[in-house]
Amino acid sequence: MEEASESSSAPCQLLTLDTTYEQYGGRDAEAKELAQWFQKPGSRVAAVVAAGGVGKTCLAVDVAWRLWRCKHVSSGALYVDCRGAFSRDALVMRLRAAAGLSGEHGGMEALLTALAKLCAADRLGGSLLVLIDNAEDPAAADGGTALSEVLAQLLMANAKIQVLVTARVDIAVQNMPQPYTYRIQPLSPVVAAALVEQLARGMLTGQEARVVAEACGCVPLAVRLVSEALVAGRLTLEDVQEATAGRSSTVAGNTGDTASTERRQDQDTTVLFVDMVLRSLPAAIKKVAMQVCAFTGVLTASSAAVVMGVGSSSEHEVRAQLASLHRLSVVLQHGDDSFMMHTHVRDVARKLLAEEAPPTLRTAVRERFARYAASLLSRWQQLHEAKALKVMAAEVAAHWSDVEQFLADVAGAAAAGNRPLLGDCGALSLSPQLLQDTALLATLGNSDFLYAIGNAWMSPQYLALTQKLV
Repeated sequence: MEEASESSSAPCQLLTLDTTYEQYGGRDAEAKELAQWFQKPGSRVAAVVAAGGVGKTCLAVDVAWRLWRCKHVSSGALYVDCRGAFSRDALVMRLRAAAGLSGEHGGMEALLTALAKLCAADRLGGSLLVLIDNAEDPAAADGGTALSEVLAQLLMANAKIQVLVTARVDIAVQNMPQPYTYRIQPLSPVVAAALVEQLARGMLTGQEARVVAEACGCVPLAVRLVSEALVAGRLTLEDVQEATAGRSSTVAGNTGDTASTERRQDQDTTVLFVDMVLRSLPAAIKKVAMQVCAFTGVLTASSAAVVMGVGSSSEHEVRAQLASLHRLSVVLQHGDDSFMMHTHVRDVARKLLAEEAPPTLRTAVRERFARYAASLLSRWQQLHEAKALKVMAAEVAAHWSDVEQFLADVAGAAAAGNRPLLGDCGALSLSPQLLQDTALLATLGNSDFLYAIGNAWMSPQYLALTQKLV
């Protein structure tokens, strides 16, 4: 990777594969096959499709690194995480940020121009790879129409552009040959059992490791979570077997499309074990997980500290707590000092927050998260005024899903005629600054700032309700 990066000035945004464990073992043949497909003449777009937690992102990133190392994608390798991008504008904003655009001028046209320049600047004649991760979110917004249109525009912009998509659903491209769909399955039983043995650190026999791997459906996310819980003594082998037996009885007799049924069963099994593991966490660490699940996008020690209600002086303690969650696979490494929750883990953690947390904690998390989101809006306004547009665009791409969630919360309260951000145990009034920051997006429909953050993709309903509230 170092040799490849030194030999090219093209952008390379690929994630570093998680080397904490050897859970990626067993995918080498698949990565090699997919990388070879991209090197064939005329190969333009492929989609890695599987249920959540099976390892789509790891495989796609590995394939992209292989193509980068052999200089096939010498024009560059862009990474676009579409988690929370539930509209065409959100998707375009993520793409623009990956291309290094500030967000102030042009829309899709400026993006296509920028990508064409990357291709033209390459002297080795290679491709430009755009890796679009978690594409199921933009596909869910309108049945995949917008995603299909954007993919078609990318491919038609320049013959050197290749696209690699990961998604839980099948992906289409408008008016063009359909993507090469590469469906991946969970790990093989042998590889999954070897992973369990490694994680168990000698605490399980080979036979017990095979039992755990099969119970988890050989899905890497479930295998890691369950194995760590077994090592910590929070779960027993009997717990895992009982859960599997209960799950088997509920899926027996299911009929329908075999591929989609298998993906649904893999997902259901994974969610079952995520729920079991999170419920088994020690109270203190579970409380941390229930608080940081407020984030939809990237979280850091500083942003987590805000939502947890601790001062900046305690940020090092929050960093240690996030490291503990990472060791337990509850959060995933996203950068040098940032993390993300897998969708399944976040959904279960939010469920636990609603079911198990005292009302005071639920209220506090909601209020703190709202203030954090409002502070982001204020910061972006300041960055815009200072003409620090590229910095702002990068932050918007990483954190906009959190702000959109906040606006949805505000809009929902306004639609119901309730005071915003109320909990079960009394009113927590919004500060004037919070209302002012909320008004910022509600009243800037014709401003340069609204355009600068990517033609803000709140629906007209959000804008109208937020305006009404203010």
